[in-house]
Amino acid sequence: MPKRQGDIFREYIENKGLKDTEVARLLNVSSEQVSNYYLSKSFQKPTLKKIKAVFTDFILNNIEITYPDNEEKRGNNSTTLNKNGVPYYDIDVNASIISGFSDVREDPEFYVDYRPFNDCSAYVPVFGDSMYPRYASGEVIAVKQVENPDYIQWGEAHLIITDSHTNNMRVIKTIHPCDGDQSKIVLRSSNPNFKGDTIIPRESILSIYIVKGKVTRNQM
Repeated sequence: MPKRQGDIFREYIENKGLKDTEVARLLNVSSEQVSNYYLSKSFQKPTLKKIKAVFTDFILNNIEITYPDNEEKRGNNSTTLNKNGVPYYDIDVNASIISGFSDVREDPEFYVDYRPFNDCSAYVPVFGDSMYPRYASGEVIAVKQVENPDYIQWGEAHLIITDSHTNNMRVIKTIHPCDGDQSKIVLRSSNPNFKGDTIIPRESILSIYIVKGKVTRNQM
């Protein structure tokens, strides 16, 4: 069984004798993002391009990098990617999308045909523990775009994407009304170790997706 590309990258960094903070500085990302790279089964094209631009001698042990396109070629045979269902993107939503999944340039890894969630916009993995135990790191959530942000299901978990006035957040939080100010909303973690609410103006929301459910990777 081939190694995950994240494991290969981790071993490469360890052999270089670099700390994660140094890697984060060189790649101009957060230390948390570096940890997410280590967890990746396969790198998205922009991620690999960024890594190789800094670490020019990094190779994936001659592992061929393949990404689903309209067709996947294996030897002399070609298989059409099954597009039934909802697209799954193996991306960190905290860094990879601008305002919505229409901005994701990469093709989806695959499609999930699970009828209860087939009205969703996308499946994405959960990174970090801020929503634990409701959603654990490594689980996959199905998200559906909320067309009208004025109608929000309070207390439910959402993926929220904001503009530069609120630091371009792409986070999964539960949403609550802001007492005394209807122009703002409260973002809250499920994990009690992540204390404190984040209050943002509604006008800063570029797009919002309700989390309709979750699956674990071994169920997919």
